[in-house]
Amino acid sequence: MADRRQITMQINNFAERCFRDTADGDYLTARLAFCSGLVAQFLWSSQQALEKYLKYILLVNRVPAAAVGHDLLKALDLAKTVRFPPTFTSNSMDFFRHIAKCGVDRYLEFSFDIVGWPLHELDQTVWELRRYCQILHGGMDVSTEREHLHYLHLQSMLAASDVAKARDFRICQGRLEKILDAPTHRSKSALLWKNAVYGDSPAPTADGDLFLEMVNSPLYLYPEMLDELVGLIKINPRSREAWQQHRDSVRRGFTP
Repeated sequence: MADRRQITMQINNFAERCFRDTADGDYLTARLAFCSGLVAQFLWSSQQALEKYLKYILLVNRVPAAAVGHDLLKALDLAKTVRFPPTFTSNSMDFFRHIAKCGVDRYLEFSFDIVGWPLHELDQTVWELRRYCQILHGGMDVSTEREHLHYLHLQSMLAASDVAKARDFRICQGRLEKILDAPTHRSKSALLWKNAVYGDSPAPTADGDLFLEMVNSPLYLYPEMLDELVGLIKINPRSREAWQQHRDSVRRGFTP
């Protein structure tokens, strides 16, 4: 039977490969989707990346998260309880909340809009969250002087980290770091294209062109089809209730 230390290492390896590395792949997928003009897929892949980064943090800190599902805000609330809780700038927090709202919708059940510089906002939000995706506690007892000093070092390292020096902040054996360090890598262009965080591209300016896309869900446009539709496909009960209310308001002559 495996000893406690071995099980700990195996769980941490699971977190690294199944959550952090997979999240890095979702992040690259989101960038490729945006580059290709696939905004809905950009939102979904962004949500998947942020969700898995958070689940990595929860797992390596041994915070039970079986009930989180795809709820980013619930995952973030749990992550705030760990020794090194992730922090965001206000712009990244706004983007995080928007992805929490829109990114989980895989089937265009709801209308969505996205305004601003979403690719740069994704890059910055990922960096701010991902820097916590490493073993920061080591299962240590901070009651000893040595471990307390190590704890303070990690705390100051994270506090001093800044997105302007993102490429200097390294995660050991990180997937993105391996891509950046490779002289040639087939994923390098996906990571560096217009990337002011992990690459050398200039950040968008306030007077630059804003990105804007607004898409209406068919259920918003044609709410009268809801009753027949629910007999043909599965619709989330909460979504169904929301669209029933919308349909009823339209029937009464009020369109929200």
